[in-house]
Amino acid sequence: MELSGRLVQEHRAGPPGYGETPDRDEKISVFLLQLTDSLSICCDSVEGESHPALRVAKVQLTGRIDPKQLTHYLGHTLTLYGTLNRQTWATDFTPIVMRVDSIPGFRSAPSASVSSI
Repeated sequence: MELSGRLVQEHRAGPPGYGETPDRDEKISVFLLQLTDSLSICCDSVEGESHPALRVAKVQLTGRIDPKQLTHYLGHTLTLYGTLNRQTWATDFTPIVMRVDSIPGFRSAPSASVSSI
């Protein structure tokens, strides 16, 4: 799958309680792609379990990403390639997550100006 959008970072409550125990929860940073165009997704039905179609405006990024490298691209528009999956783990904060395989824009340094959507 190819998706384009603006790279943003959000801070969320992590383990052990993922927000249920704020004083003890680890603070984690997640990277998201705010999509240039929202995306309609019809999720697979598994063993008789059906899932409604979703319209998403942003997806969380997982997989082959380097957080240090991504921070240099915050606010920039990127095109990413990977696989979309439904939210499965406690660390998945959006209904759809993208397991990133490649980010061709990393081949060159980010420009000084920030793209707007």
